[in-house]
Amino acid sequence: MRTKTQNLTNLEILEKGWQTLIKALGPENAQEFIFSFPKKEKDSVKYWKNFWGNKSIDEIHRTIQKSK
Repeated sequence: MRTKTQNLTNLEILEKGWQTLIKALGPENAQEFIFSFPKKEKDSVKYWKNFWGNKSIDEIHRTIQKSK
């Protein structure tokens, strides 16, 4: 178990951040928040590919729906 003083991995930060956004804003608004950042196609494609891995659009949708 990690304590508050321990550093999180990048993936852990992304996962916790995403769950926090969903809890605070709801899935649709959390997505809008993410998409409101300046777009750099090369970086954002890499980011989302890393975040979602090889999940299909249906799997991603189910994950978001379960978070509601």
